[in-house]
Amino acid sequence: KQVLVVISDGQPHARGYGGAEAENHVRSIVNDLEKQGVFVVQIAIDSFNSETMFKHFIPFQENNLGKSLSKLLRKELIQAIESV
Repeated sequence: KQVLVVISDGQPHARGYGGAEAENHVRSIVNDLEKQGVFVVQIAIDSFNSETMFKHFIPFQENNLGKSLSKLLRKELIQAIESV
């Protein structure tokens, strides 16, 4: 199983790209990747609407990031092993 860790402020934005349309696009891409077996997790520097785009996201907390990320990845790994 592949893992994609996205580190972002949670607000998709570029020239001519933003708002609800951009959030829907990110959600669509994340869903497509997950259908292909990729586990996608966002490390949210600022969790601006993370829940609308990502099924799995971890708010960035300087003292707790490693623990939170390893806990989530361990859970996903166990589920992957059990499904084999």
